Amino acid sequence: MLLAEAVLEKDYIEESIEKINSYIHNLLVVIDNLDTKPNKSLIEQKLEELEDLYKKHQQFSIMLNRAKSQAKLKINNMELTLRDAETIKESMERKLSNFEDLLHRASKAMSDSKAVCIETELTIKEIRLDIKTIDMKIQHVMWNTEIS
Repeated sequence: MLLAEAVLEKDYIEESIEKINSYIHNLLVVIDNLDTKPNKSLIEQKLEELEDLYKKHQQFSIMLNRAKSQAKLKINNMELTLRDAETIKESMERKLSNFEDLLHRASKAMSDSKAVCIETELTIKEIRLDIKTIDMKIQHVMWNTEIS
């Protein structure tokens, strides 16, 4: 199985857990007491399914963490683990969000005929390009790393 496929499977498991939780929540309270016994039975079945899904989720989480810690990629002549590259990407996305907020505030100030003391557009373009580059390298590693 490829690393990217395992990530998709883990995502599917998480969605399934959410759906079962939602289903259980809909069965928790009944208006008619005659529905209590059938609902309890359905809830017990779904709780068993949920338990199996949580075990499977744990297995995939461990497998993914190990694989991401072992998979390597190069960014700016630095060899990093996939886990480190994802952390760098997240940090850069936070930085991009902050600069976009500054740009938005500067644009608003300009519309109020005030002087703006910062230029962030070029920086934002550079950050977006860096994020796209890192993301492409991450995706390449994920779709080319076999895990067991």
